Amino acid sequence: MKRRLFGLIAATASIALTIALVEALLRMFWSPPSMLSDRPFGGHRWYSMAPLPGVSGRIVKWEYEHPFVHNQQRMRGDKNFTRERPAEFQSRILFLGDSFTYGLGSGDREIFPELVNMRLPDVEVINSGCNAYGQREELAVLDILGEALRPDLAILMFFWNDLEDNWMRKRPAYQIADSGKVIRVSGSLTAVEAYDPLALQEAVDLEKLRDNAFYTERLLAEGLKSLRYKLIGIKRRDIRKTEDSEAAWAVTDEYLKMLRMRCEEINTEFLVISIPDHNRVDPSASIRDIEPINFEIEEKLAEICSDLGIHYLDLTEAMKEAYAKSGQPLYYYADRHLTPIGNVAVADGMMPVIADILEGALNNAPRSNPAGPTPR
Repeated sequence: MKRRLFGLIAATASIALTIALVEALLRMFWSPPSMLSDRPFGGHRWYSMAPLPGVSGRIVKWEYEHPFVHNQQRMRGDKNFTRERPAEFQSRILFLGDSFTYGLGSGDREIFPELVNMRLPDVEVINSGCNAYGQREELAVLDILGEALRPDLAILMFFWNDLEDNWMRKRPAYQIADSGKVIRVSGSLTAVEAYDPLALQEAVDLEKLRDNAFYTERLLAEGLKSLRYKLIGIKRRDIRKTEDSEAAWAVTDEYLKMLRMRCEEINTEFLVISIPDHNRVDPSASIRDIEPINFEIEEKLAEICSDLGIHYLDLTEAMKEAYAKSGQPLYYYADRHLTPIGNVAVADGMMPVIADILEGALNNAPRSNPAGPTPR
């Protein structure tokens, strides 16, 4: 018995010593990518979160590294926007979306909103994308920022995890009032209406990730993420059963309806574009613990948009064709965001639809500029 106990103690001590040695070597010769990366986002009173104002920094991950610049209105890019559309532009596009739209994984000039901007020189393109947004946050942005900018076209980029975000969160919260208008019901409506999203904000000091996590833990969490995905999978999803999916779609349906109504209130065309999951484009990129109930969303989303009279574009086939043609990855495997080539594929896929909608808007519905506020 004593011999077994001694052996167990010796084995435990050996493992602890090995981990301590690995930790020491890592601290001497390696820095976790997250500790080299600047924090690009911060809390926002009305959107929940937004890019930090007036900053430039670098995002560093195991699979990529790129710079970023934000304007003083808390959007990616260095250009600040005005209520009145500059005379050199015929139209405005407002992109609504999450980290795919913000452009995690690619430099400022490589992301698809910027590629659209470069291909349409007579259109002013505004990127309001931010990490972790769902339709709740995107409605808040449209409600406040869209009201100020009055875009001719609002493009909502939908990714499958929006379903969970819409279902699990409670704020920002909106509803349709008895008057038939879309109104905010979380926070002070008076304070929201007083908020100026185009006011220039002072730049903040960027912070890097600083905590007491072991470098060994960061190696497993960041450096070996791809291997972990293959062997263990990702964090278990909130949507696991049909009832969960139905509840999430019900909330999403309601928010898409309110987004469409808000666009109508500010005289803006509305387009929803779905970005397929990585494994829908490249089957070899599948990871554990993402089930079809999570990522097979295109058919249901198309049905909802059809019922609501919303323009809809599914990029799945366009992305598959781009991948087959280029033979190069359109997504990072562990990070799952778009590569620069993936951003090109997304921009290529949406351009014909954008051009048709803008042409129709210009020909059929002349707009005054600037527009006055919509009664709420």
